[in-house]
This record gives sequence, structure tokens and C-alpha cells, in this order.
Amino acid sequence: MLCDQDDVWKKEKVEKSVEKLEKDNLDLVFGDLEIVDENLNTINKSYNKYRHFDKKIEKCCDSYKLQYLYNCITGCTLLSKKKFLPQILPLPTDSKYMIHDYWIGLVISLKGKIGYLNEPYILYRQHGNNQVGTTRASKKVQTLSELRNISLDMRIGTFETYINNEQIFPEVLKELNKQSIDYFKMLKTKKHINFKGWRTFYRLYKNETFSIFLKHFIVLNIPIILEPFYYFKSKIGH
Repeated sequence: MLCDQDDVWKKEKVEKSVEKLEKDNLDLVFGDLEIVDENLNTINKSYNKYRHFDKKIEKCCDSYKLQYLYNCITGCTLLSKKKFLPQILPLPTDSKYMIHDYWIGLVISLKGKIGYLNEPYILYRQHGNNQVGTTRASKKVQTLSELRNISLDMRIGTFETYINNEQIFPEVLKELNKQSIDYFKMLKTKKHINFKGWRTFYRLYKNETFSIFLKHFIVLNIPIILEPFYYFKSKIGH
């Protein structure tokens, strides 16, 4: 189990995690968090709903698809069997976007069985010094180009890590890893409209909700549709 910064564990967290792990014969169990302020006042009762992870977790919890495209497991909520440590360590340092809980969850999703506790057994404290808070990068950027570049850099960094650590992947995913990094690097050269590699996009995003699928499709492949909106948004902001 990982204990981060100054988060507060509810007294039943360990018991409930162990109970779930043993009852369902799992290799890793993780859960939700309650977002609180510095004084432990509730900001949001469910971190996973706030981040729109809940549907993905419900649909893909028993598959590598849960962790393959982005991280849905918050490290301070997890309990895992130590037998996976030789495959987890050393933690990869290829990309700043591949944080420890992302990697732990990915490895075990490929090698073992994951389960979810749909209850917040941690108070996730938010303040100015958080290492990883609830404020997403998309809320900090001012232009669509910035948002798109951040998204592409995240995906490229992720798939570079996958390719550099290909020993954990089955053959079918090794091939998808190569196709994906080529796809995202190609998108870096496209500014307004792209007509290539849409099959790769579909394979990567088909497990997302329709709204997330559509949003990413437009931002990555046809950002020209959203450019007027971001232009007027920036003007109003000033």
C-alpha cells in the first residue's frame, strides 16, 4: 500500500481493501477518494466521478484497457501483492507522464487481476503544495493549440515508455504501441485537419464514453472545428 503526503485514511481502509482482495482473489484492489480542502471540508464526494473515470472503471476494470491509454488508479488507494515487484521495478523514467501508480496499475492489469472498491476510503486533501492535484492541465491552458500539444506530448511520452519496456506486453499490444506512437507523432505535424490513422484512434479510444471519444477525436484530428470557440474564449478572458 502506498501512503502519500498528508491524505487521511479512513479507519476501515486497510480492512476493506484486504477483504476485497481476498474475497475476489485479486492481485490489486483500488478505490475512490473524497476530495477535501486543507481543513478536511468536503469539496467533492467522488474523485473518480469528478475526473470522469467512473464509467471507464466500470467497463474495463478486469482488463488492461483500464490503464492502457491513461491512468485510472490513484496510487494512495491501492493494495497490491508484492509478487509483482520484480516486474514493476525499477520504475520507468522515460516520461514525466508515466507516474508510479500508472505503471503499477498497468503492469498488474497485464499480468494479474484488478478489482475496485466503489467507496472513498481516503480524504484526498487539496492545497497549493499538492504533487498531483485535481486541477487538470486542460483548465490551465489558454489556447486550443496548447491543449492539443499537451495531450500529444502525454500520449507520445506514454507510448515511448511502452516501447522501451516492451517485455511486459503481449505481441498484439507491442504492434499497437508502435502504431500509436507513429500516429501521435504524425499528429504533431498536423495543425488543423488530419485524415490519416483514424483506425488507430478508434482502437485506442473505443472503450471511452461517446462524449470523451468525440472530444478527443475533434481535438486531435479536426481541431479547426474548435478553433473559433477558443479564439473568442481567449478574447473574452482578456
